[in-house]
Amino acid sequence: MKPQKLNLHFHLRGTWVHFTINTRQGKIRKSTDIEVIRPDLWDEKKDRVKPSHPNANSINQAIAGWEMELSRCHQHALKNNKPFNQALVNEWLKQKGLKEPEDLTFFQFATEVLSRQKGITEGTRLSRKAQIQKVERFSPGLLLRNFNRDFILRYEAYMRDTLGNTDNSVQSSMKKIRMFIEEAYQQDLLPKNPFGTMQFKGTRAEDIMALEPKHLTLIEQTQFVPELQQIANLFLLQCYTGLAYIDLKTLSPENITEIEGERWIIKKRQKTAVKGIVPVFPKTMRMLQQFDFQNKGSLPMPALVTYNMYLDQLGTFLNLPIKITSHVGRKTFSSIMENFAGLDLDVVAKMIGQLDTRTTRSHYTHILYARIKTEISEKNVTIFD
Repeated sequence: MKPQKLNLHFHLRGTWVHFTINTRQGKIRKSTDIEVIRPDLWDEKKDRVKPSHPNANSINQAIAGWEMELSRCHQHALKNNKPFNQALVNEWLKQKGLKEPEDLTFFQFATEVLSRQKGITEGTRLSRKAQIQKVERFSPGLLLRNFNRDFILRYEAYMRDTLGNTDNSVQSSMKKIRMFIEEAYQQDLLPKNPFGTMQFKGTRAEDIMALEPKHLTLIEQTQFVPELQQIANLFLLQCYTGLAYIDLKTLSPENITEIEGERWIIKKRQKTAVKGIVPVFPKTMRMLQQFDFQNKGSLPMPALVTYNMYLDQLGTFLNLPIKITSHVGRKTFSSIMENFAGLDLDVVAKMIGQLDTRTTRSHYTHILYARIKTEISEKNVTIFD
């Protein structure tokens, strides 16, 4: 019987070189310790980087070294009548000092994966980046191979007990982190997916409560220490505008447009790219002036974790009836516009940029502006004057 030829193929997963060997018994897969910083210069037909790659010689020599050792392993198995399988290859490479990128950290891997992700909004990119940094703060330099079920449980406890994150925050964080870990598993950088069937339950959206006008009045009339005062003012801005945290963070003077003598905040949501149109109420304008927004060009938004931590302190200090988070500000705006100002729910949804198939019409901004202005005039909305 003719000896079986080594069917070896090198390929990229992310920026790392992997190999696959096809045998009669199945596939043998493994990652190498060779990283290709410019994956666009990989030649799939030749299983090498192109000559135009700045490190072509060293990378291709390293791949040739792996190829030679795998060939020797294959010949060793044939000569000694041993099964050529994953276990034999792993042991052979270990003895020869060839290894996987064991020192790769979660931060390095996740950051690299995020840099390659396309078709996502800037808000989504910033949100995922924040989660990567959050893990790094909890466990600096965490090796990717040490990201296991025990770490996930410890990280969940940290978010709940130390950071005071809600069920929804924990669920959202784990969803983003799971995405990076599943990518690592797909790239054979992890022997198994440590998340497995783990689930993190959140609170239904309708269970998230909102404040009433009397609570906003209490916040407005209370004098806080300077640091907490700034947080209180930012939260009030959310309640006056309905802007989500990331949209308030990225708000600029260019987002404020004057139409027929009235100022409006017209801005696409970072999360969904759906445009929201909100009047600049008198209270909104006074608060923006306090921040010298026009001259400074942005608002002094802290990190979301810090912001929510201070909001929780604010709520406790004032003995407010619900736990205060950034999302409560947006929810409060919607609730007040509908339940206290009497605006139509469909109009409120459009004001805050919620997804709605009816908002895809041509000249959306002009049509919506007219409808919102009519609603506000007819209802005589003065709640934020």
